[in-house]
Amino acid sequence: DEAHGAHFKFSCEFPQTAVEQGADIVINSVHKTLPSLTQTAVMHINYGYVNVSKVKRYWNIYQSTSPSYILMGSIDRCMSIIEKDGEYLFENYISKLKILRNKLGQLKNIKLIDSDDISKIVIGCDNAKKLYDILLKKYGIQLEMSSLKYAIAMTSIFDSAEYYDRFYNALCEIDRMYNDIISESNSVNNNQNYAERYNIFNNTSSIKKADIKVNIADFKNEALMSIAKALNEGDKNGYDKIMMNDSSLYGRISAKMVYVYPPGIPILCPGEIISENVVNIISKAIDNGLEVVGLEDNLKDSRNDKNTKNEGCKGAFVCLK
Repeated sequence: DEAHGAHFKFSCEFPQTAVEQGADIVINSVHKTLPSLTQTAVMHINYGYVNVSKVKRYWNIYQSTSPSYILMGSIDRCMSIIEKDGEYLFENYISKLKILRNKLGQLKNIKLIDSDDISKIVIGCDNAKKLYDILLKKYGIQLEMSSLKYAIAMTSIFDSAEYYDRFYNALCEIDRMYNDIISESNSVNNNQNYAERYNIFNNTSSIKKADIKVNIADFKNEALMSIAKALNEGDKNGYDKIMMNDSSLYGRISAKMVYVYPPGIPILCPGEIISENVVNIISKAIDNGLEVVGLEDNLKDSRNDKNTKNEGCKGAFVCLK
């Protein structure tokens, strides 16, 4: 799955492609990072270990019998642009990206977080969801996503220098008013566990991993059984739904995967012990307006016969009995 890496091949400034590293089958979502319509993707096959006939067989089974010629034409058009003008477009693109990243790295409060892929603008701040909303509502700038302490802006080869100037100027203005509109009691570095879980701190001139004192053990969940065993146990013995504000939840075994989307990386997996730390992180994500997947609606505790809402609760965890 190299969905966000369709552009890697076209500049040495980007990471090496999965195809070049020897992956047998690679999927690139062309629309994510190249000029193509949404829902367009390509499959690469490295010949050698892959049974191509088998791939084609299942391709024919699962593909639509009515493919969109508009989408397929969009891929052809994209490839034509890259083949004809790709070298110029990517040289110009990289130049603009470096200028933008250099300027963003000089902001005082909003921090540019380094990324292996320089086309992804990852910015860290105390309340990334608030930053996301301000950029959209006040400045008309749509980011790709936000989480608790970071947000991501996508870029493309057709971005203009004027667009990057508008993006930078908006962040400059927000940065100057940071303490009034963004800042919380906890700084970027104080949310270390969450940041480390999502691997958003790499080597960078703005925020360096070596500068952050993180005890990863504080966040790693203890697993009492494999995911497969937990799912089988739940199917066999049933589940309990326990409200997030019920302290008896701590120490129970999760029966479902819980994650913030985006990015969709699990915070809790089936078979793992539900700790107070995990509950607090999920609670804060909900408070910040992020989408948490894997919780049940707070209609009632499955151990309580009263069919009434548990007011003030943000949801229920599904646990093994």
